Amino acid sequence: MKTREKILHSAKELFSKKGYHNTTVEEIVRHAGLSKGAFYFYFKSKEELFKHLIENVYEEIVRKLSEWEKNSEEKEEAIIGFVLELGKKLYEEKEIVDIFLFHMVAHGEEFRNLYFQKTSDLKRRIKALMKSEELGEDEADILTDILMGFLRQMVLEYILKETKPLEFIREKLRRGTEILLRGVRV
Repeated sequence: MKTREKILHSAKELFSKKGYHNTTVEEIVRHAGLSKGAFYFYFKSKEELFKHLIENVYEEIVRKLSEWEKNSEEKEEAIIGFVLELGKKLYEEKEIVDIFLFHMVAHGEEFRNLYFQKTSDLKRRIKALMKSEELGEDEADILTDILMGFLRQMVLEYILKETKPLEFIREKLRRGTEILLRGVRV
């Protein structure tokens, strides 16, 4: 493992165990078996390191969305597949997601802006996948907002609050997305 990756890996482990605010740069480098100089060669601060962790998670999410777009013949299959992949990734990274949403976004404007930037970009990408001949611009926008709200609620309720098993979450995500895409008659 390269030096930068060692630092990121150690930070992620320690943030998960101790939380962001209770983890120091000294502990991160000690855990990685490196010097403080190595840390500051790659990162200006602990905040910058955390941003890199967020970027890594987001890049993986975007990569998965692109794979589903390319490899699916049906839009519905691509959307459901991506939602399941997204749920899995957020479940795997729940400690980082928790720190980001509840500590860092509240910590300052820089992290709030990062949150809004990433969610806006994700919304744009999902909306592009939603658009079709039958579904106009406005409908795709509304459907994407509903899907994003559903995803947010799933993360908050079942990944961060209750930590339900991954299979439970995947089934809820699948069923909820199918209902959303196919519509409901009451």
